[in-house]
Amino acid sequence: MVTDIISPFLFWITLTIRSGKVTTEVYFNPIGYVIVLFSSFIYNEIIIFNFCDLNKNTKKFVNKRLNLELEELQREDSLLENEKDTDNDS
Repeated sequence: MVTDIISPFLFWITLTIRSGKVTTEVYFNPIGYVIVLFSSFIYNEIIIFNFCDLNKNTKKFVNKRLNLELEELQREDSLLENEKDTDNDS
């Protein structure tokens, strides 16, 4: 996605430089390309915002939560096994 955005942006820059004409396109096209490029960085999780829980459902933080939950489940299982062992011994 990012390369699909960068390619036409670079092509537009070269055409603008070669033509040498200053039109309203010169002002509005770069703004649009920058917005789309920035949005694709966010969508592809290259840029992650760490405020207002915007990072909550990114791959990186979902994996962290998964690992924490697995560790917690393993601790609970080991505690339950220990309790069963102590109950069987008595």
